[in-house]
Amino acid sequence: MRQANPTFDATTSRINPDGDVELDDADVRRFQLVDCASCGSGLLKPDVVFFFGENVPPSRVRECYRMVDDSRALLVLGSSLTVMSACVLSGTRPKPASRCSS
Repeated sequence: MRQANPTFDATTSRINPDGDVELDDADVRRFQLVDCASCGSGLLKPDVVFFFGENVPPSRVRECYRMVDDSRALLVLGSSLTVMSACVLSGTRPKPASRCSS
């Protein structure tokens, strides 16, 4: 990313609680995306991050449900549980749950 964008220096005046920022459209347009070095995909993103509108792969959903089913408890930190995947996953256990906020 740095090699493809050596002079990229966008700044923001606000960082949202979830870490998102709003950048000037001109800064976003001049940012050069790079291909994934592993698979060659034109979209480089972490394997664990899904963008709004994307579905979590069914195999990963099954694995998550299995892990929750095998657990004695599920502790969710740093989430409002408003994302459907997190909300549904956290509600799969028939055990009582507590919701804490700081």
